[in-house]
Amino acid sequence: MIMILATKDDKEVILKFLNQEPIYNLLIVGDIMTYGVRTPYLFTYIIKEEEQIKAVILIFNKTVLIYDPEFKVSLKDLKSLIKKHSLINVNLSEKMYQHYQDEFENNGDKYKVHRQTIAILENRYTGDTSLAKKAIFTDSEPIVRSRFLIDEFVDFRGTYQQEVKSYKNALIKKVSTPFIIKDKQNRVASHANILISSDKASMIGGVFTLKEYRQKGYAIQVVGALCNHIFANKRVPMLFFDNPAAAQLYHKIGFKDFGKVFTIKIN
Repeated sequence: MIMILATKDDKEVILKFLNQEPIYNLLIVGDIMTYGVRTPYLFTYIIKEEEQIKAVILIFNKTVLIYDPEFKVSLKDLKSLIKKHSLINVNLSEKMYQHYQDEFENNGDKYKVHRQTIAILENRYTGDTSLAKKAIFTDSEPIVRSRFLIDEFVDFRGTYQQEVKSYKNALIKKVSTPFIIKDKQNRVASHANILISSDKASMIGGVFTLKEYRQKGYAIQVVGALCNHIFANKRVPMLFFDNPAAAQLYHKIGFKDFGKVFTIKIN
């Protein structure tokens, strides 16, 4: 199969194809709706058969996301994209992951597999959110400084300067909407953010609380406040998690498990 770069004329057809599975494809749909099919840091490839789209491959910075329900993207194709774009992350739904599972799981020296649960919230959060505030532009650097203190994010971040630039750009473009709690030293003690949105849902990410402020209910407040903001904009909140502590937190808010997704870090 031949992958071709999509053009702006393909955008609506691509979105219709992706919306066959809107929850699993939220990141791809949101990126294309926000940025288009081609920018200096975003590339959208498609595979067609008889003028019908069969697969969409989106590269955003150093991450590739794939929707390929008929498995038209071979392992050779994927490796070629990884090499061509110097990729460091592969993001796949459970079904897409199974297509490449042997490669990822039999080569632990090359790949680190992060298995995550995807969950959605169906109703507004009615608990206390009084400490959580919507962040403003000048909070960008304090947010990133605190983020760099969180060990769990080591595999998912660039340099400090890259992260600050990315965070500021997302705020300027109104892609992200962070909710935070600050301490008396003006540090960001807890944080939750919108990573991307489609017209149907918003993906929550970047949830953290500094170690010294854990077990105080801060994460529930920032996530709860953000969820209510998402509902106010007539979208459904969704997120990924990969550990029991996160599961307990999100289930307490009311999130329900929807399926599995996989992020593969390329060593």
